[in-house]
Amino acid sequence: MKFHNIGEQDFILCKACGKIAVDLHHIIFKSACGTDEPSNIIPLCRRCHDFAHASKLTKEYLYEVNARG
Repeated sequence: MKFHNIGEQDFILCKACGKIAVDLHHIIFKSACGTDEPSNIIPLCRRCHDFAHASKLTKEYLYEVNARG
């Protein structure tokens, strides 16, 4: 497969650190009745995603940075 004209604008950035995001994280997990609403989903890089699951990034912090746009 060949890709042409892929630029920085074609990537979503991690809302926590600004690196390229590779995961979409549910701030309130679906298993805890979290929704698929945009306010509950945040793009994160793998490191920040691991931090979120280890509670090193709080739900409050994730909601705050996600709301910034």
